[in-house]
Amino acid sequence: MATLHLITTAEDPRCVPLRSLVEAMYAEEAAMGSPAVLAEGGGARWVKGVCAGLERFGRLVVAEDDEGNVVGFAHGAIRLQSEHLVGSAVGSITHVYVLPDHRHRGIARALVGSLGEWFSMRRVERTELTVVAGNAAAVAFWKAMGFDVSLLQMVRK
Repeated sequence: MATLHLITTAEDPRCVPLRSLVEAMYAEEAAMGSPAVLAEGGGARWVKGVCAGLERFGRLVVAEDDEGNVVGFAHGAIRLQSEHLVGSAVGSITHVYVLPDHRHRGIARALVGSLGEWFSMRRVERTELTVVAGNAAAVAFWKAMGFDVSLLQMVRK
């Protein structure tokens, strides 16, 4: 099993390999039909942006294997719904990724569990996420984690 670590600052040395995992995740998603295109240096930009409000507005957790290699990560954020929708706190799981060679070992489940604990501490009433429609394995994973399809995002190029 991997060891989980909270990232609380952009200076954490685990942020360096995290950049390449972000890029790998977006490349996999693009192959499954995601319209999101990562900019040049996008992995580093994502890490820098996410680290701005860690543990206040977002949580970033990484998983390391026994050799200390970062093999997965998860990020979640909290937002308030609009006042016309009661204004309750909503947790958003924005990113979850585990390197292919480390999948099916409970790492993603543990990463998501860490986000869930953080959401609970902050009285989040509902958790949301999006999945690339062509990623059948991710859809099955999230359904196994208790999530149901609520909305469909439609895109036109």
